[in-house]
Amino acid sequence: ESAGTGTISACYLVSGGLFATMYTDGDLTPSRQNALSADTTIDFSSTGDGLGAAWPATMTPTVSGGRYLNDFSIRWEGYIEPPLSGTYTFQTEIADNLDRVKLWVDNLLVVDQWASLGTLSPAGTLNDLWASDFYSVKLEYRERLGNQSAVLKWGFNSQSAAVIPSGRLFFTFNSRGSPETTLQARPGVPSASTSSSAGTSLSLQTAGLQAQFTLSARDGLGNLRR
Repeated sequence: ESAGTGTISACYLVSGGLFATMYTDGDLTPSRQNALSADTTIDFSSTGDGLGAAWPATMTPTVSGGRYLNDFSIRWEGYIEPPLSGTYTFQTEIADNLDRVKLWVDNLLVVDQWASLGTLSPAGTLNDLWASDFYSVKLEYRERLGNQSAVLKWGFNSQSAAVIPSGRLFFTFNSRGSPETTLQARPGVPSASTSSSAGTSLSLQTAGLQAQFTLSARDGLGNLRR
């Protein structure tokens, strides 16, 4: 909405899942990043002190005889596309009181069970989501000890929550020149409602003398034209 120089990011949305990043600690530490994948749905669980084949490519076996031990974390990111316009409840599911989870939708923190845990099925609601629009989503999960579970569901209006299907999940590929490209945004055409004028000559003039006043031309968003 403001004129000037800035950056713009462009990417392709690819249907079929969310992009996942796995870390070999419970705090999503960048230096502990270990694996990447595109997961079709977020619907994983396993029992015991490790992960087996039930978990996705995010969990590419590298330690302990082909099984991850405890103390790991995962971040899933991408976009969702609601099939209908209305209110959606987003529900996450975790295994036990040592797991933690946070969820953002449309850059809004919907679920925050990271510092402390109140329920194994924390949920949050967003109103006025529009059908066929794309909304950013980010899910963070932490496992410390014991069983593991990470599930992401949604429910439309008062309907029961169900796992978000892969066809409604999208991950991104950056287009050429992205993620950041410099962009010069210039003001639009002048608008009478936002432009202004000032000066005594607008209301008082003397014959034989030059009249002066100042005109500030702005576009519809208030950007000053120069």
